[in-house]
Amino acid sequence: MSGLPLVSCPSCGARASLDVLIGHAGARDALLALARLHPAMSSFALVALRYIGLFAPGKREMGLDRVATILAELADLIGSGRVERHGRQWPAPLDAWQTGMESMLANRERLTLPLRSHGYLMQIVVSAAERAEGAAEAKTEQTRAYAYTQDRTSAPAPVQVAVAFEQREKTPIPSAVAEQLAALGIARKPRSDHAAD
Repeated sequence: MSGLPLVSCPSCGARASLDVLIGHAGARDALLALARLHPAMSSFALVALRYIGLFAPGKREMGLDRVATILAELADLIGSGRVERHGRQWPAPLDAWQTGMESMLANRERLTLPLRSHGYLMQIVVSAAERAEGAAEAKTEQTRAYAYTQDRTSAPAPVQVAVAFEQREKTPIPSAVAEQLAALGIARKPRSDHAAD
């Protein structure tokens, strides 16, 4: 038993859980057709219905009023496109919410049921946003490091520097500059390989 509310057949009065609608091919197709009215809702609607079951009391069925309340809370959370936790706002697109609900459903046995709030779902969405932000930051840093490396490799090669240094040694210093250097006690030292010349 999922804990979702029972629905009654308008014709015969038979009662069944909302899970039956999801499990029945025709009913599922009808729900999916309804969900296709919005492109992003086709798979989301079924996941959301199963997620609502996590709020169901252990031994009783959940009332339709409670289902409506939970759906309204979800609509408010998802509709804003962001989630706020610990004083910070994070982007929260629809797929992040769906992934979070799917994760909770996959790990149902680890949860304390029934859920009382959407706090755990919000934390999953925030964690995903943090990972995405970290990956984007790492990519930015990698791009900066690559640009720095490119700048460093476009610097003059050591051979070019050596040739320039050798040329400097052969270039005479203007006499006015040589006099000022001599007055400061700075003398141009000849290179050792020129001493033999």
